[in-house]
Amino acid sequence: MKRKILYIFTLLMLVGGLSCTVTASVRTSYGMETDSIGYLNTVPGQSTLYIKKYDLTIKGQDTGEVTYFVLPSYADLTFISQDNSEYRIYTADGSLLSDPMLQTTQSVTVTDGEDTATEWKVAFLRSEGMYTVFIGLHDAEADDISKQEYLEASIEIKNEDGMLDRIDKSIGIKARGNTTYLYSKKKPYDLQLSSRQSLMGLLPAKKWTLLANSLDGTNMRNKIALDLAGDIGMEYSTDSKWCDLYINGEYRGNYLLCKEPKIGKGRVDINGYLVKRDDRGDSGLTELYIGDDIFKVADTTHADGDMQDMLELLTRVDEELNADGAPDMSHIDVESFAKRYLLEEFVLNRDAMGLSYYFYKKDGEERLHAGPCWDYDKSCGNGGYTDYTRTQKDYKPDALNWDHRLCEDERYKEVLSDVFAENYGAFYDVISKRIDEYEDELSGAVCPDRLLWESEDEKEDMYDGYESRVRYLKFFLYHRLQLLSDLTGYQGDMPDINVSEGGWHTLYLDRGDGQVSSMTVADGAQLTEEDLPEYDHMRYGGWVYTRNGQKASPLYPVFEDMRLELR
Repeated sequence: MKRKILYIFTLLMLVGGLSCTVTASVRTSYGMETDSIGYLNTVPGQSTLYIKKYDLTIKGQDTGEVTYFVLPSYADLTFISQDNSEYRIYTADGSLLSDPMLQTTQSVTVTDGEDTATEWKVAFLRSEGMYTVFIGLHDAEADDISKQEYLEASIEIKNEDGMLDRIDKSIGIKARGNTTYLYSKKKPYDLQLSSRQSLMGLLPAKKWTLLANSLDGTNMRNKIALDLAGDIGMEYSTDSKWCDLYINGEYRGNYLLCKEPKIGKGRVDINGYLVKRDDRGDSGLTELYIGDDIFKVADTTHADGDMQDMLELLTRVDEELNADGAPDMSHIDVESFAKRYLLEEFVLNRDAMGLSYYFYKKDGEERLHAGPCWDYDKSCGNGGYTDYTRTQKDYKPDALNWDHRLCEDERYKEVLSDVFAENYGAFYDVISKRIDEYEDELSGAVCPDRLLWESEDEKEDMYDGYESRVRYLKFFLYHRLQLLSDLTGYQGDMPDINVSEGGWHTLYLDRGDGQVSSMTVADGAQLTEEDLPEYDHMRYGGWVYTRNGQKASPLYPVFEDMRLELR
């Protein structure tokens, strides 16, 4: 409840909060007093805030209505007052900004050379509990970062208390990704450090990835899957941590720092081959064709072009799993296949068996291993796969069929049952504990991220409120855990979740003729078509959610006020 109140308070105050007025002349030279905490350049659209106490320069994010200054977790502005010279913010001409407050929209009156006054609204936001990653490009701006090449930059990381974690003055940064890169304004990035280093307490590496999570309105789907992979003992699963990213002083949102599957110490620590099932366009990676399936060589410790061993193993596995009768499992690591299958089914990953679906071969072995796991933006009810009663095979009968064929074999089913029983606690903990822990960790960072990117990146989420999105995530995974229990025959205790938290919500019903009615429903209600008003079936296809155009369904509990329309 505390998180919910804070989140609603923040959004309301940003729209029409308290105001204070000072007079400032527009200029870009500062010369502030030495005891001031900082200065504010009052030019909407190109505004900067310098905070002497932390030696921080933060660029303003101008939305056209309010300019936001998003501060890192360790920046303490809670004691700013006119009476304390240590904590002051001045505008460009030296005028004091009266009582700046966090999470509050305030008005600054700016005058031009002709003394024409213009009201300018500013708001100071602060993240909470997050590491902060500052990247400074040597000779470029954030919009210059592309997928083509690394740009030279420096990096400085501080923990939530402002203590220096890492500094490297010679790194490279470039954009990465496929769907996120093409369709989201919040880009993911790859980093290349000057040497193998530990960042934020994670295992050392030279190359790192910053996942944007921009297609996931909870910011936690990738971490749920990646952490679960490690918890159930999948080899070479990446560790990860959330952080706030600034590029050239400009806040870029909340990111997940982790490592993309690559061969190396502390990563996929093998001497051999790493491939992925992926049929997307030209990526520059060597492609191996196994029937109608395309595998791409993601990494190898062997000489370029020496792929014959891997090609022969993939071909052998495909032939043996698709042979008449029971599939031959002698050339696969059965336990890794079982663990990956259970994880993919649990989160109902849209990309399973199709995109970023990794396999590896260790030198000296004639077995194919499944993993590591990667890329879960479109999972857990996100990305179109919303029916928690269906399996991967129901949704994707024509995808890589190895898992489908294995699940037809009684010997493999026994392995699945044993592996699921052994790791049931890890799946259980995601619902009963992990999601709540993640929400607590993200609660102070998700609001600035959402304010910056929500209007730019169209979310697929059914719900508008962050708390509702997290409740749906828990609800969805609860049903997936029940499905896995039914599939494997393991009947462990199910986590306690409350679909209803009590209270009522309003459904607004737009009939498309200018008539908008409403109905009141209980929190957590799962409405069927019979619960909604009748309509002209000759004219309309049915009720859909206005937010994302998906058909109204009992698969989506009513966790907040919602709007439906006839289409």
